[in-house]
Amino acid sequence: MPFYREVVSVLEEAEPFVKLLAHSPAHTADEMIAAVPATVKGLAEITQSGDGGLVEISAPGVTKAAALDRVCRAHGVPAGEVVLEPLYG
Repeated sequence: MPFYREVVSVLEEAEPFVKLLAHSPAHTADEMIAAVPATVKGLAEITQSGDGGLVEISAPGVTKAAALDRVCRAHGVPAGEVVLEPLYG
């Protein structure tokens, strides 16, 4: 993957991140979702990515809902006319 790289410590990185993926083979996605908010203390958006202990950590305001809202507004589509299906289930 050209945009993938493992990061040992985000505190030692010189460049900002758009999104981090956190994975733990020892924890479920629900356990990861429960643990991450206490760590980031409202400084990021946390979403579940699948059910295998993977969470997405994005900048505040960067969510799938925000992106969908932006696309709908750009195309004049009312939000009530949009249906979104999860990619996993």
